[in-house]
Amino acid sequence: MANVNKDAVETAVKEVRTFQGGKLSRLGILDLVELNGTFYEMGLQYGTLMKDKIIAVRDELIKEYIDPEILSYDTMKEILGEPFYKALPKRTKDLYAGMSEGTGMEILEHATIDQQFMLVLLARRTGQTAMCTALSTWGSNTKDGTTYTGRNFDFAGYIRDMMPKWGQFVVMNPSGGAYGVAGVGVAGMVTEVIDAMNSAGLYYEFNNGAGTIGATIYSNRTPVYSQMFNNLFDYSTIEELKMYFNSARANYPSIMMTAEPKQGQAFEISTEGYTAPAPEKEDLMCRGNQFIDPTWGIPDLPSPAAWYSRTRRETFTKLVKDAAPNVDAEAMRKIMNTKIYDEANDWKPVDGMTVFENRPKGGDVTVWQVVTHPDERKMWVRIPTYSGWMEFDLKKYFKK
Repeated sequence: MANVNKDAVETAVKEVRTFQGGKLSRLGILDLVELNGTFYEMGLQYGTLMKDKIIAVRDELIKEYIDPEILSYDTMKEILGEPFYKALPKRTKDLYAGMSEGTGMEILEHATIDQQFMLVLLARRTGQTAMCTALSTWGSNTKDGTTYTGRNFDFAGYIRDMMPKWGQFVVMNPSGGAYGVAGVGVAGMVTEVIDAMNSAGLYYEFNNGAGTIGATIYSNRTPVYSQMFNNLFDYSTIEELKMYFNSARANYPSIMMTAEPKQGQAFEISTEGYTAPAPEKEDLMCRGNQFIDPTWGIPDLPSPAAWYSRTRRETFTKLVKDAAPNVDAEAMRKIMNTKIYDEANDWKPVDGMTVFENRPKGGDVTVWQVVTHPDERKMWVRIPTYSGWMEFDLKKYFKK
């Protein structure tokens, strides 16, 4: 992380340009895109403001998957774009239609690029899967009793390298009665957003659940990541999310950490059901890449299973408990500095949870880190090796 102050917090926003009610700015190394209006209007704003970067991401995906003959472009659209497009709600189809007008690309191209993280999982069906870690804590552990969360998104290294060029933080303010929604991702991703918060202070993040039950992907179901993003337009509480999962089946096994201003909740989501367990520690929940609710009857395997899932989970929990009762956003950001590998000692695992440097022989890295304070509608994002923390005060951007 040479020449990068990893603990600095940047708040300065620089406006770049506007288009028909939408605004493109820069905060740190990320594009900040503010969209307003109907979903078609927001899509047109986004496609116009981000056209060059969306096309660049498409070309990068071609280089990563098509040139090495892992997947053809037609296969990508056939397996990802077309079935997922059919399953998405009208608001998303309107969003894609506006994007298509703004960029000149096909709608199915936009549907495919939107699902680019699922593309990585599809290409890995018989190989490695991603590792992520997330924690929420509240009540007796925090300075003010409200909820704070922290998470590492650990995924393909090339995606982290994309972030300084094409990383984004998008804020959507739909007209009508829907909540505003904001989240971090890569250019072209408008619904497959795995770290997002709405104007009611409801936050979620996703971890890969394949470490417990395998990497089955269903193409005849609504994509779980995109559907959850759409849920944020409509839901304001964790209890409402539970009722949604009572009525739905996911297309991919996942672990979701959610938070609202006064509490957090982990969801362990298989392709046939889910659990929403009670906190495993006082006022704290932490998840890696294994289901640990005993009602599943599935063993919580010790490390190195599921990319040292237990080690990452136990370390994160210990560090937060050690900081209690003084956990706040600053304390959570400091906790995120621990490393899972000792680079100076043959990359042997140590007690930590973050992969700052590239692992030897390939493998995943920490693409980004997110800390949130739902009560204040704030998210802090860091891209390891490329940036310090970027603070997004969503009260400044949400219209409702």
